[in-house]
Amino acid sequence: PRHADGGAELLGQGLELVTKNGETIAGKDLEAEAKRWGQFLETFEDPPEPDEDDTNDYDETPPDLHATAGMVCIDCHVGSDVHGDGNIYGSERYQVGIKCEDCHGTVRAEITETAEGHFVNSAGSRLRRLRRDEQDRIRLRLATGDRELNVPQIHTILQSGVNDAMNEAMGVNENGFSHTDKLECYTCHTSWRQTCFGCHVTVDDSREARNLTTGLDSQGAISVLRDDYSLDFFALGENQDGKISPLCSSMSVYVTYVDTDGQLRWRDRVRTSRDGRTGFGWNPFHHHTVSRVPQNCDTCHPVAAGAGEENPQRLNETYGFGNGQFLSEDGEGTIRDLSAFLNGDGELIGEFPHPDTGPVPARIRRRALSIEVIPH
Repeated sequence: PRHADGGAELLGQGLELVTKNGETIAGKDLEAEAKRWGQFLETFEDPPEPDEDDTNDYDETPPDLHATAGMVCIDCHVGSDVHGDGNIYGSERYQVGIKCEDCHGTVRAEITETAEGHFVNSAGSRLRRLRRDEQDRIRLRLATGDRELNVPQIHTILQSGVNDAMNEAMGVNENGFSHTDKLECYTCHTSWRQTCFGCHVTVDDSREARNLTTGLDSQGAISVLRDDYSLDFFALGENQDGKISPLCSSMSVYVTYVDTDGQLRWRDRVRTSRDGRTGFGWNPFHHHTVSRVPQNCDTCHPVAAGAGEENPQRLNETYGFGNGQFLSEDGEGTIRDLSAFLNGDGELIGEFPHPDTGPVPARIRRRALSIEVIPH
């Protein structure tokens, strides 16, 4: 499905103009039409990425649109993103300076140069390959290969009015609110995520095995099994910038230990924090699977009565109450929902180990759940 049933749909680095009923506009100067609202028609001949699963007619793991356009890591990540800023952080996310808005602008304004005529990211690092051309377009010269890409400006597209659904989803309403005030761009535009559940680690001190750090044999053979994984699971939390972001399940570990005499000392023991919470971690995460087709509105909002299938399980998954699909029993016989980090009262039962991160704040969750939507 498209983002909207009408307006303009961006595909790859090109542009397809469609009518309200989805038919391609034929017989028009598409480049002129594109320039009318500030975009530029580009076409490349890169072959499509192969689909690993050929048993169906859709791709479960489509490539990130930036990668499809020919971009590599250093087209975005420069300065402190690559070499640090002289400080040591508990996670690399705290030193990342690039944000979607640094290149694409915000819903309220396009990006602008500094007084020195440079574009910079949110950390102040210069974006040397970004420039404004003689036609007032923002262009990115790729780090690899001798070509440039158009960099669409969100404000320009919204102001053009070519996509009503995009304006409804991202635009500023009469009260001055935009979803982008509280959500990261990639929260909606992440297409898929690989999430692992239940990491069962066995440490056997009665055996020797190669230490993968030193390359030498040493005491303690370690083996790992995983309960499950998903490409569809999608939960949200609050990141270090105070914005809603996709989450990654982190270290939901069950430990089994065999001592030097070969005796089983414990089986599938679950870590607990000092305050008694389950030591299963959750981290805000940018999965780098960006798509122009966003998440549907019913990922976060209940479906209006009569507008489609009710979605309580989907909403429980989104906000951390668990979907009941990924269950694992620990060594004491307790069955745990590995997709849950909140209990039924909305209290935290898992861990967000990185500073200033956590579940979606209750007031935001309640507001989102109070607004019904019609799926598109």
